[in-house]
Amino acid sequence: MYKQEKQSMSTITAERAMYKRDWDSREKQNIEYDIDEQDLHVEVSLQAHEIVKAEGILAQYYFFGALEEYLNSPIEASLSSRDVYLKILAIVDRGVGKRTLRKLHDTIECENESIQYFFKLRCGADGISFD
Repeated sequence: MYKQEKQSMSTITAERAMYKRDWDSREKQNIEYDIDEQDLHVEVSLQAHEIVKAEGILAQYYFFGALEEYLNSPIEASLSSRDVYLKILAIVDRGVGKRTLRKLHDTIECENESIQYFFKLRCGADGISFD
């Protein structure tokens, strides 16, 4: 269990994945680059960005943005967020009590693998068992 990387924050890996998803999407939709179609290109790039994020391939700058948002948001908003880092930060926050963790248990199986890992880690640290 020790010395295992559970969440990488490699900007290079994330950027490569975004480039690949962007390229694949353009090929699939038969979109050729046209300088006059900037809105379309931005939209395709944003879609690629969201796909990579949903896959849990995250860059360092995602974490810093999520941390800033987390520190400026109510904890309930972070717990219900679709953002992987926001949810992880909320789960490991000691401000989230055992009762809230128990409520989250039913929905945690549908979450990203990293979120599940940190949820189990936090529950283990608090002595919460779901057997």
